[in-house]
Amino acid sequence: MVSALFIHSPGHLDSGGGGVQACSREYYSALQRAGFELTPVEVPPDRRLASRIRRRIWGDPYSTWIDIGDAVRRALAAAPAPKWVFINQHYLGSIAPVLRKALPEGTRFVMLSHGLESTDYLHELREIGGGPRADVTKRQALMLGWRLVQEARQAEAFDHVFCLSEFEREIEHWLGSASVTMIPRTITPAPLDWRPEGMRLGFVGTLDHHPNREGLLLFLRAYEAIGGRGEVRVVGGPDAAGRALASEYRAVRYLGPLSNELLEAEARTWSCFLHPIFCYARGASTKLATALSWEIPIVTTPTGRRGYVWRDGQLPTANQPVEFARLAASMFDANRATEAREEVRKVAAASPTIEDVAELIASTLLHHEAASAVGEL
Repeated sequence: MVSALFIHSPGHLDSGGGGVQACSREYYSALQRAGFELTPVEVPPDRRLASRIRRRIWGDPYSTWIDIGDAVRRALAAAPAPKWVFINQHYLGSIAPVLRKALPEGTRFVMLSHGLESTDYLHELREIGGGPRADVTKRQALMLGWRLVQEARQAEAFDHVFCLSEFEREIEHWLGSASVTMIPRTITPAPLDWRPEGMRLGFVGTLDHHPNREGLLLFLRAYEAIGGRGEVRVVGGPDAAGRALASEYRAVRYLGPLSNELLEAEARTWSCFLHPIFCYARGASTKLATALSWEIPIVTTPTGRRGYVWRDGQLPTANQPVEFARLAASMFDANRATEAREEVRKVAAASPTIEDVAELIASTLLHHEAASAVGEL
């Protein structure tokens, strides 16, 4: 086993939670299987008064979220001479340059990316389905540029970056990262006893996250335009956003946040799982992995399935909202839905496992280490 630190934020290795927890646990498990003896180091947010004031004035996640000195002390106390340091998420990346100076020469640093902060910040500045809003301020534009500058500086601090999608691999290269590998999403089959009831389409997501909100709104507008029937059953929060959707769109039945058990009981009754993502959001959508594991019919988009690879099967996919709405409505036909479910089963069975990802990580980092050793001769 190879000694390594795994630096993360509070709660990110806990069971349950959302996409951040799922990706963090997957990274951790794959690294262990790849042969790394991990020592987790939890880095809490900086709650000092001066830091809280700075965050209110200039809410930059890279320079105001953590106390770098405290984070370095925690890491050194956990393991003074690790061979590898894995940092979970970009907003902790500012630790790397300082920690590198305190650790023995030759310590390798790896970023475990969940996506770049600049990616979704740009989406926050866009109109639904369009470009930047007319009311975007120079301050907001400066914040976007400053995040890109810091991400480019981080690129120089890491020996390797693991990321979650193909397009982010190219952004990482653009920022200056010389060595980047995409880690595909894994699927662990947990099929539901699928028994669709009535005319139900299901959506799960954080409703104030711009890519989720945009995709759902574009779908609902298109679904209304084609005269779509039945219910669109929406699961997630915040509550105010869900209630606003239900009041605006006749098809929406807002169910609020549900526990895993209640969500599975609900999802088994849907004709299909809706996954309308029409922009390149950061990272990859873990909701799609959940739906694939359930082995129920799915309708997604090319951008929604970013970060997923498989050897067999085809997911029902539409590129435009109206096309997506028509495809979703077609799932009320029992034969069409059954055919779609069989394709989902093929995709789930032909997707990478955690062991496949562990092998990819081991071969990538061992190759990187061997190449570096040759370069030092």
